[in-house]
Amino acid sequence: MRSSLMWRRFIRSIGAVLPLLPLLATGCALNPRSSDTVPVPPPAHPTAESRPAKPGLPAASAVSATPAKGERHQATSSAGSNDISAREVLVTFSKKLPSTAIQQEVATMGAAVVRVVPRLNVYRLRLPDGQTVDAFVKAHAANPYLARLEANPLVHLMTAETPPNDPLWPNQWALGKMGVPEAWAVTTGRPDVIVALIDTGIDANHPDLAGSLVAGWNVVEQNADAKDEHGHGTAMAGIIAARRNNGVGIAGVCPDCRLMPVKAIGFDGVGTHADVAEAIVYAVDHGARVLNLSVGGHLDSQMLADAVAYARASGAVVVAAAGNFGTDEPVFPAAYPGVLATSATDSDDARWDSSSRGSYVVLAAPGVNCVTTVPNGHFDVRSGSSTATAHVSGVAALLLSRTPGLTGAQIKDALRESAVDLGAQGRDDVYGWGRVNAERALQQTAHAFHNLETTSFRMTPSSFKAGDTVHVVIVVRNTGTYPENNVTVLLKLNGQVVRSGVLERILEPGDTGELSFDWVATGASDPSQPLAISAHVSPVSGFSVVCSIVPAILNTVVYAFIL
Repeated sequence: MRSSLMWRRFIRSIGAVLPLLPLLATGCALNPRSSDTVPVPPPAHPTAESRPAKPGLPAASAVSATPAKGERHQATSSAGSNDISAREVLVTFSKKLPSTAIQQEVATMGAAVVRVVPRLNVYRLRLPDGQTVDAFVKAHAANPYLARLEANPLVHLMTAETPPNDPLWPNQWALGKMGVPEAWAVTTGRPDVIVALIDTGIDANHPDLAGSLVAGWNVVEQNADAKDEHGHGTAMAGIIAARRNNGVGIAGVCPDCRLMPVKAIGFDGVGTHADVAEAIVYAVDHGARVLNLSVGGHLDSQMLADAVAYARASGAVVVAAAGNFGTDEPVFPAAYPGVLATSATDSDDARWDSSSRGSYVVLAAPGVNCVTTVPNGHFDVRSGSSTATAHVSGVAALLLSRTPGLTGAQIKDALRESAVDLGAQGRDDVYGWGRVNAERALQQTAHAFHNLETTSFRMTPSSFKAGDTVHVVIVVRNTGTYPENNVTVLLKLNGQVVRSGVLERILEPGDTGELSFDWVATGASDPSQPLAISAHVSPVSGFSVVCSIVPAILNTVVYAFIL
């Protein structure tokens, strides 16, 4: 009788949640790719969730194939809650079920492991494509291998949302339209995420941009003075990264990110493809991950196309204005492959009259009467696809801040698949895939994955011979979403490991760690042949290292670092 009563309560709780599922699903529309989930539950390097259990505490391996005497199989939803994850469930497997059997059972369900909490003996599963939480729970309610199956409820902060204290915040309709305040609950950016503004320069003395800039370059005059003599670049800068809660002016989309001014447009508002292409290369080579190109024209050139391709191959995301011509004639660089070509919309999500359209348009974003920074410490409103482009660049920077290991292609996919569909159903030439939404885009990239890379490799002295003692310094960065512990770094000579070391601290996502040691150089059997010396980070479960060697010849020694 009690079991029957519990089941009726469960059915009622699922019924209460069902009407909300279509709304929740709109924020979780991205189909999981292979990179969205971790195929093997436990990470290779122990983390806070995967360290060996203390005596007396349950661990993931201590699960059994059949329920213990008196143990009831439970299948519950988030009873009493109106807010659950529409794509995830939480599972506890029966005790003493081998890990291989657990993996097989997960595969049979068509689900994928997002994360494991061994201390609690809980597997967090992502549902198969197209299946709702209630359908999944009903389908597996009688599974004898499951001790518990439940929804993954959401929680909310129990404080009222406090708007920024920036005086012009009430005029920033665009950020509310894009779900930026909700995205700020997750991240407001990171100072190591750099957005290159390829434009007319930036007014570095503007009070609302204080602390927002890194060193830039003036391509036009070939010097480091990237001051803004036009005003357009400063306006785009404020939209992307004006400081937040500083009591001044406005708040940028990614207020804690940094801007790199790369001046490719002169005081008259005109530039050349050669200058823009050079600016793109400079930005990529100096660490920018997001490139904002609020510029364009109808003519094409191979040089500019090659520069955009170079940026994309380097993992950067390129965002460009669709144009203010009001026609369907392609605008470049927006129309190059892989670029996030952005059209402009107003506060009603209607197309701005002068916004260009066409098959190359990928996204739409607010671009009408948007308040922003202008030179000499002032503020004004701006309209155009340039403004829309800056909004998208800011959202792209938020995604990188949350998940540093994302590639440019993954960012483009997340922005496209999380966009609010406007106009004709699906993609169209006016709005592309829809208007950008920061909150939903962050939800799209909330998957977990491992990724480590070496970012620096130094050897002192730089020239040496066999028998010399060489001091080696290797810097490793965690670009995944898992904390990584005991990261192993390898020094290889002609492909063979000659020295290794371990970073004896946890590398949190986005953190870097430095490992240094001495190595007694080994000579080549043939002194005329150079040695290939390289630094590697040992792969962890869930990813494989892709190596690209960049050699530097030092006498008879070649060494390189692996990215």
